[in-house]
Amino acid sequence: MKIIYITHYTELYGANKSLLNLLSGLSSYDIDIHLVVPATGKITEIAAAKNIPYTVIPFYNEIHVREKGNAGSITKIKETGKGVIKFLYNCYVVLKHASFFKDCDIIHVNSSATFIGAYFAWRMKKPLVWHIREFGWADYRIKYNFGYAYFQYWLNKAVAIIGISKAIYDERVATARPRYKELIYNGIISYQALQHNKAEVLRMLDTVQTNAVFTFAIVGHINSEKNQMEALQAFHLLQQRSDKVRLMIVGTGADAYVQQLIDFTRAHHLEDRVTFTGFIEDIEAVYSSASCLLMCSKNEALGRVTIEAMSHGIPVIGFNAAGTKEIITDGYNGFLYDQGYRELAEKMLSLVDNESRYASLIKNALNTVEKYTIEQCSASVYNLYLKCIKTAQG
Repeated sequence: MKIIYITHYTELYGANKSLLNLLSGLSSYDIDIHLVVPATGKITEIAAAKNIPYTVIPFYNEIHVREKGNAGSITKIKETGKGVIKFLYNCYVVLKHASFFKDCDIIHVNSSATFIGAYFAWRMKKPLVWHIREFGWADYRIKYNFGYAYFQYWLNKAVAIIGISKAIYDERVATARPRYKELIYNGIISYQALQHNKAEVLRMLDTVQTNAVFTFAIVGHINSEKNQMEALQAFHLLQQRSDKVRLMIVGTGADAYVQQLIDFTRAHHLEDRVTFTGFIEDIEAVYSSASCLLMCSKNEALGRVTIEAMSHGIPVIGFNAAGTKEIITDGYNGFLYDQGYRELAEKMLSLVDNESRYASLIKNALNTVEKYTIEQCSASVYNLYLKCIKTAQG
């Protein structure tokens, strides 16, 4: 069985991390794996290191980012013009590179941000598996160049669609018309690595000191959708009631929004307690120093960092919506909030000096991750491939 995987970008953020985890899990199956990327970058470096064959086929993602919902007529004309150019270029790419897909059994597209896999599948009459990992507008302010109906038209040509959470499935998959529609959670960690983490974390619980510094962390691209400002506002209230708390803001992002966070930090004299780390490639270093993760996004498709944190024994306080509420059970493996930064501050405070509650959340968080292992995800995807090939064979 030969599967060609298409990713829409080259950096090592959530979608590509999840793809690499999937490929790692599928390596134990009888699958000939090949990766197609639009350019070289971090993902090709990792692919080369892991001996994953890849091919660069330059293409455009037929989307644009719009900060506001409505645009003026001139902006719309410009967007349409650029959209037509990208579409025509992609048509040329398909004609030029279609033969590359001649011998594959399935084309697997890793995101709803690109159409190129659907074009190749249509041209070569290959089964298309489409992985939907984002809401689009709600989480990334993505608009399709030719409208959402155009995306739905191509989505309906897929043989199978995968949603990474119930929230994504209900919003973007449920109304589609492929042969197969499945909810398959991302695989974040191997079962063996999770068991190792469990043993280490439970051993360390005996040494937890209630008077130690308690560090909150918020991890991810810095923008208004990820809502780091709410975490910062809550921390401002919290540090007035506890002098042992700290906050790490991990990631990079829009300069204007980052500056707002820095200005707030300075205005409230929090420089000694709040750290802006920038991008950290070794995320393990963050989890080794964090006591609790904050997930303040209101539109998290699933929440990879939420599961990553839990796999390291770190409870999460998250906004009660979308994929986050599928992972966190309030009071069991973390906390949920939905009433703004004041409620968030109270939830944060409830962990700082309550050693027994904190230990219980840690244990339950580790147990929660059992359903997000690489093995479970890859087995589900492999079984889906078998169904797709059987359908294609008639």
